[in-house]
Amino acid sequence: MLSLYRSISTFEFQQRIKTREALNGFASSTVKSAFMSPTKRDTARLERRLVATLTDACETAKTEIPGFEWLTHTVDYAAFPQSLRVIWVFDTRANKELALANGADHRMRELTAAALHDAEVASVKIERCVRFDCEEACNLQHGGDWRARLA
Repeated sequence: MLSLYRSISTFEFQQRIKTREALNGFASSTVKSAFMSPTKRDTARLERRLVATLTDACETAKTEIPGFEWLTHTVDYAAFPQSLRVIWVFDTRANKELALANGADHRMRELTAAALHDAEVASVKIERCVRFDCEEACNLQHGGDWRARLA
C-alpha cells in the first residue's frame, strides 16, 4: 500500500507553518516576503508606505539642509530590498558638495533609515541604497531627463 504521508523535518514543518501564517495574514509582510514573492497588492502597499515615509523625510530635509530640493527612489521588487535606491537631489553641484562636506549626508542617511523603518523595510544597507545627485548635473548630462538619468 502506498502511503500518502511522508515524514518531514522539524525545520521544514516550521517553514510550512510560517508560510501558512503569512498566507493567512497572521505574519508580518517581512516574514511573508521571505517565503514567497510579493503579490501586486503587497507591492502596492509597500510602495505607498515607502512614498509616505520618504515624503516625510524629504519635507524634514528641506527645512534643515540648504540647497536640498527633493528625493526619489527606484526599486525592482523582484530583487527587493537589495535593489532599493534612494536618491537625494540638490539644486546645484556646489550646494550638494557643501552639504556633503558639512556632514549633511549623515543626516540624510539617518532620515532614510527612519523612513525605511517606518515603512517596515528590513535588511537594507543604508550606505548602499542612498545616493546624492543634483539638478545641475542632470541638466548638463541628460538634458533634465531624470527618467533617463535614473535608468
